[in-house]
Amino acid sequence: MQAISLWLAAAIVILTGWAIVKKYQVNMVLFIAGLLLNIIGVMNGATNFLPKNATATGLLLTSSNSSARSAAPRLPASVSLFLFPAVLLST
Repeated sequence: MQAISLWLAAAIVILTGWAIVKKYQVNMVLFIAGLLLNIIGVMNGATNFLPKNATATGLLLTSSNSSARSAAPRLPASVSLFLFPAVLLST
């Protein structure tokens, strides 16, 4: 199963790059690619996507918000200012 998942993930990354080059809507392309990659990860048994110091918010879909908050102090300020609105809009 992991070999198939590896090939599927590689295909998703290549198709994502192709779609961005072909000028498809970047927000939706990246959202769908990330969603598909997360589904593949969950199918392979990955259950903990959060860093060590982050706490779960209850739902797997909303945990990206906690992950972004815990990663923000290690990022430069300009990236953090972009990251928070992007994560909030995606959840």
